[in-house]
Amino acid sequence: MHDLFKQVLGGKDLSKAGDLFLLPDTLIIPDLPEVLDKIRQVTGHEDYLHKENDQSVVEICVARVTSCVGELNLINRTCDSLVNLLITCLNYDLKHVPGTKYPPHAKIASDIMACLFLNYTNRTVMREALPVSVKFLHKGNRELCRNVTSYLPLAAIENPDLLAKYVQPIIDSVIGGNYPLARVLPQIYTLNRERIQEHVMALASILPKCESNDKLALLQLFTLVAGDNAMLLEPSLPQLLECLKLYQTTTQALQVFLAMSNSSRLVAEQMSKIKSATDVNVNCIGSVAEVLRSIGSSFKDKNAEALTHLVNLLKKEDLEATTQGQVLREVLILCQNNGNLVNGTLIERLRMLCSNSCHIPLIDKLSGTGLVVNVFLNLLTCQ
Repeated sequence: MHDLFKQVLGGKDLSKAGDLFLLPDTLIIPDLPEVLDKIRQVTGHEDYLHKENDQSVVEICVARVTSCVGELNLINRTCDSLVNLLITCLNYDLKHVPGTKYPPHAKIASDIMACLFLNYTNRTVMREALPVSVKFLHKGNRELCRNVTSYLPLAAIENPDLLAKYVQPIIDSVIGGNYPLARVLPQIYTLNRERIQEHVMALASILPKCESNDKLALLQLFTLVAGDNAMLLEPSLPQLLECLKLYQTTTQALQVFLAMSNSSRLVAEQMSKIKSATDVNVNCIGSVAEVLRSIGSSFKDKNAEALTHLVNLLKKEDLEATTQGQVLREVLILCQNNGNLVNGTLIERLRMLCSNSCHIPLIDKLSGTGLVVNVFLNLLTCQ
């Protein structure tokens, strides 16, 4: 170990600690594992919590080590030692009481994790860092919890399979009030479906407490769940329907209902509430039409009601031609498989409601026995 490190870290000489930043990185490189091990020993001493001088020395030494690691990309060489130091921090009370000194081991943990997660694309580093880091979600320190919450989505970008192994402490943290962490769940859902599905009702129950971005993450997750098993979400329909009343979440909530619409009769009974989403967000008319058509196509006893709702969507004032075309497309698809719905009255109503002359010839092609595929292709081209 370099003599200056021996003097500062071994002798706890705070007066010389600043000089460590004057040392060239090349002189520090060979000593990094030994320095980190010495820091671990110092911080593990029974008197460390009561010696502010030692805490200041360690803080400066950690800063010098992590800066060297970051500048020279030495993470592979030091990862084990950094993680071992991080593990040591877990052995202490990290809770911070307002008005008191910040726990010294929490400060060390914060700096070490910041260094490790700068390398979130490095699979080897994440394999070592993630098992330890997720434990800080439940150590009672809000700042550390917030930091880990910001790091985990980054790790999930490149290594979702590594993070999926720790889905249970993640879910526990989300349900416990750490709602922003919900944003990582859609990233790892396909890698641990069963465990996440076990907690769908609990996750849905926190929707009213979440901010908009966190709601969107949960709704994205529920869309995936619904694609696998819509029945799991049926007990949570009240919370999902509430999301249709909020402008920010209407579109994503409709994606959940769309995924449920071809198999859930309970969703089929909610067409009026689903249609009412257009009163909150006029931009979602096309999505509402798609959900209504899906319900009508999936449940024969609901096809007439679905058609009525679709036609009523065309009554919206100032409906853009593109949106009008989206609704008409869903009408045409619904009628294709339900020829009994088509009659002269329907065609005449559609002609009266559709102001865009481009759509009139398509309406005229409706017949009592069905439609040809070219109608849909022409409709899309027309828009």
